[in-house]
Amino acid sequence: MIGMTSKKPQQFTLDILVSPAPSLSNFVLSKKDKKTNLQLMELLNTLVHYWENPTNTNPELEIIYIWGPTGSGKTHLLKALSQCAQENEVSTCYLEPGSSLWSYLDYGNMLVHKVYLIDNVDHLKENEQKSFFRLLIEAKEDEDILIITTGSQSVSGLSLRSDISSRLSSGINFGLHTLNDDEKVKAINDVSVARGITLPADIAPWLIENFHRDLPSLISLIEALDHYSLQTKKSITLALVKDLLKNKI
Repeated sequence: MIGMTSKKPQQFTLDILVSPAPSLSNFVLSKKDKKTNLQLMELLNTLVHYWENPTNTNPELEIIYIWGPTGSGKTHLLKALSQCAQENEVSTCYLEPGSSLWSYLDYGNMLVHKVYLIDNVDHLKENEQKSFFRLLIEAKEDEDILIITTGSQSVSGLSLRSDISSRLSSGINFGLHTLNDDEKVKAINDVSVARGITLPADIAPWLIENFHRDLPSLISLIEALDHYSLQTKKSITLALVKDLLKNKI
């Protein structure tokens, strides 16, 4: 039809091959300490439900410390909570090492938010640790303030001021683990089945070896692969995966 242009397969895949936004629903738990991790997710979902409907029982939380190695999903959870809080108009402050917002707090703006999300607490500089400790002290006096923070190790292994470590220990602590390759393969296959995609057995292991190893990116690629298969009218095979990635580049 005159005046209309068709979209090339390459352009199409470039548009959709993006990692999905972090959410609690697309966070995948490791089998290690699964009971503890399920307790964490139950707690976070209870918190979100309270934000969505403040007539629910207030979980009355003060400090939550989530720790684990790189790739275990700590930042994913914080960003997911930040998004949920914003969607429900809960005043939130997201902080990380080097953030200019630490200076904002120092200028008398402590406790103007209800939720403080602090990522990688073990990398805070000395002046940021001072601000963080003040925030912990002042928040203790206000039962409506919640602090959720993350680090790479349990509290006992952190190189932080002892008064900060003591405060973190007094809160609720959860440890996360990275998914092993078998768990990633299972997660990719489970997502594929849920979306009605028939995925040959060799694709998930190949992706883990040759593509981004973080699970959200891997799952996003499966969705892109499904779109690409439909548009090119080709069955999903490892050759089609390689063709998709070649076009992406």
